[in-house]
Amino acid sequence: MGGLILRFEQWSPRTGCREEEEQSNEVWVRIFGLPVSLWNSTVLSGVGDECGGFIAIDSQTAKLEELQWARILVKTDGEVKPSMLEIGVEEEVYSLVLWWELRPSVKKTRIDS
Repeated sequence: MGGLILRFEQWSPRTGCREEEEQSNEVWVRIFGLPVSLWNSTVLSGVGDECGGFIAIDSQTAKLEELQWARILVKTDGEVKPSMLEIGVEEEVYSLVLWWELRPSVKKTRIDS
């Protein structure tokens, strides 16, 4: 269709979900509430370390192309992810809202006999 190839799949409850055994050790985190003036590698890597371990800064964040949030890639260990984080910069404390870009997962039900 107009040079595009389309493929249709039958929908299922698993569509868009990851299987239980598909463990990723990296996840993108969007940070809301951090002033753009603090979007530098030192502050963003510090936030990343608090979230499990800093890996990288999203290219749109580095270029200030998307100003609604900063986005970083962090290590993940499968633990509970915080939805808020407070950081101190000089004499100010910022309350940041974190949005973890995790796909829902599907687990198999265990039947005990």
